[in-house]
Amino acid sequence: MKVHGPLEPVSGERLAQLAEDISLTGRGGAGFPFGKKLRAVAKSAIRRGIRPVVVVNGSEGEPACRKDTVLLNRAPHLILDGALLAAEALGARTLVVAVTRNSTEISMRAALAERGLSDRRGQALRARVVRTPERMVSGEASSVIRAVNGGPALPPGRRVRAAETGVGGAPTLLSNAETFAQLAVAARIGARRYSHTGLDSEPGTVMLTISGAVARPMVVEVPTGVPLRYVLQLAGAPPQPQGVLTGGYHGNWIDAAAVHEAVVSKESL
Repeated sequence: MKVHGPLEPVSGERLAQLAEDISLTGRGGAGFPFGKKLRAVAKSAIRRGIRPVVVVNGSEGEPACRKDTVLLNRAPHLILDGALLAAEALGARTLVVAVTRNSTEISMRAALAERGLSDRRGQALRARVVRTPERMVSGEASSVIRAVNGGPALPPGRRVRAAETGVGGAPTLLSNAETFAQLAVAARIGARRYSHTGLDSEPGTVMLTISGAVARPMVVEVPTGVPLRYVLQLAGAPPQPQGVLTGGYHGNWIDAAAVHEAVVSKESL
C-alpha cells in the first residue's frame, strides 16, 4: 500500500471487460469466467434493487492445497485491492473474507485494520473475516455462504446461485482469493501488459501447490505454458513419477508419459 497506493475505482462494465480481456477465470477449481459472474451479480442487484455483497473465498478445503494460505499471508493487500475494486464497481457495502487457518485470519484482520476497515455500523463499506472449518467441503461456494450466514460450512443439498441469493439473501460475488489478486494485478498494469505473460489463450500466472513424493514441497507462481516437468523438477520430484494428481482430489491423474508432454494450463491438465 505504501509503495503502490490504492487502485483507482472503475465502473462495473470496465471491470468486467478487463476480466474478459485477460480471460480471467476462477482460481478455486471451477474456472467460471469472472467477468460473466460480475455481470450476473450486477444485473441481479439492479433488478432486485438491493446492494450486493462481495466474498473472498480463502477457505482451503483441499488437504494438500496451500497456495491460498501463502497468498493470504504474504500478499493480503493484493487480494483486498481486487476485492475492493469489485465492491466499488458493484456498489457493494459488505465485504467478507472467509479463511480456514489461524495464520490467514490474523493476516487478513491486520490488513483490514491497516486500511481502516471494520464491521462497525456507519461505515461506507463494512468488512469482516469469517473462519470456516479446515475440511474437504468447507471451501465450496455454497458452504462458504452458509458459514457467513451463521450456518454450518456444508453444501445445502440443493443448487443455489450466489449471484441471485447469497449472503443475507443478497446477490453475492464470491470468488477465490487468487482470482481477486489476479484482478488487482491486471487493473494496475493493464490488460496488454498482463497478457504478455503466459499463453495467449490463458494469459498471466498461476499459483501451484506441489507436494507428495518430492524433496522440496512448495508453493510456486509460474506463467501458464511452462512445462509441467520443469515445475516438478523445481520441487525435486523423481524424473519419471508414477503419476501426478492435478487439480486436487477431484482432479485428474496423469501418467509419466503425459507429464513429459504437459504444460501448465487448463487445457493441458
